[in-house]
Amino acid sequence: MPQMTRAHVFSDIRGYGRIVEERGDEGSAKILRAYARIVHAALPKRGVVAEQTADTFYFVFSSVPEAVRTTVAIADGIARYNRTHPDLGLPVSFGIDAGQTIRHGGGHAGAAPVVASRLTRRALPGQVLVSEAVAALLRTTKVPLRDLGVSRLPDGQTMHIYEARAPDGTDGRPGLERFLATVLFTDIVRSTATATGRGERGWKDLFERHHQIVREQLRRFGGMEVDTAGDGFYATIDTPTRAVACAQSIRSSPERLAASRSSSARGSRISAAPARSSSRKRSRM
Repeated sequence: MPQMTRAHVFSDIRGYGRIVEERGDEGSAKILRAYARIVHAALPKRGVVAEQTADTFYFVFSSVPEAVRTTVAIADGIARYNRTHPDLGLPVSFGIDAGQTIRHGGGHAGAAPVVASRLTRRALPGQVLVSEAVAALLRTTKVPLRDLGVSRLPDGQTMHIYEARAPDGTDGRPGLERFLATVLFTDIVRSTATATGRGERGWKDLFERHHQIVREQLRRFGGMEVDTAGDGFYATIDTPTRAVACAQSIRSSPERLAASRSSSARGSRISAAPARSSSRKRSRM
């Protein structure tokens, strides 16, 4: 079946289990009804798949900008409701990712729904977090985003994330979470001379092979690609040991050896530094 790039959105009431315990079935059902009314009032009439399981909504949009704008509208609607109903507060968080998925068994199979769910668990009440893939697809639009840098998701994965809406009850400047991450840089040594010697087509093949090798090894060692500049990579990995192993694996790959016989060598630089995100760490209730 064909793969389609879509935006996947999750929204979740934080601490819903505690709400059920405190308010009982009738009280929690009242909260869910208000939640559903706000959500459906903001959704477009067409082009969106919406599913609800208890306190969690899952949406699939064909348009990434529309997904972000709609999610922010839902969060704004919930914030207005909370101001007028302080006794029935809805602490809802949101996460959005975009990617190619396959329709399977009435659902969508792929990494994007998983990442969106994890972003939701990372977000604070009222906050809309989006992945780097979403941010990249919004660069030509006027949808505003705040770069939160590299953050750690609930499963331990580190990811570059962005904020489309600040948490409720803040001035838009969430507290900082710091954690130790290892920074890995890779670079094709003597790239200018190599490009000249190989010609445009030969350099393009080497360049693409280099990127393929680095990305394969980053996935293998749990690293995260933060940025690329020309033939260089900037990535983060949780521990120095894994970063060194990743760099050694990149250098010793068969493709790298083939490239070195054509007077191209690959260098890497590794340093450990505190990575910083702009969100306070909160646990899921």
